[in-house]
Amino acid sequence: VFLEHEGLDSELIYPQGMSMTFPPEIQLKVMRAIKGLHKYDFVDPKQLHPTLETKKVKGLFLAGQINGTTGYEEAAAQGVVAGINAAASARSEEGMVIRRSQVYAVKVDRIGKYFERNVI
Repeated sequence: VFLEHEGLDSELIYPQGMSMTFPPEIQLKVMRAIKGLHKYDFVDPKQLHPTLETKKVKGLFLAGQINGTTGYEEAAAQGVVAGINAAASARSEEGMVIRRSQVYAVKVDRIGKYFERNVI
């Protein structure tokens, strides 16, 4: 089961992999039976700079599932970008930002349609 936001401006979470035709009360029982589900947490993409540094904690760079993504490729690409930018930050150098228009198959800024609307 992967938990994803319904949309950029939504607080609703969609439990991908839980498609079923049971009545809502049965679906709720199934969801509540999954251990640890009540503890699911992620960082809202709006709280990240395009460098994947958090806006609240300078020098903290995040990648992967904590950012709300579910794909291995996205997580790996984000890890590379976050690592490069963490190193640049530690050396007081300018970070690397990858725009949607600069990527092909793996979109690092998949978490960031927000970035496209608000940065570019």
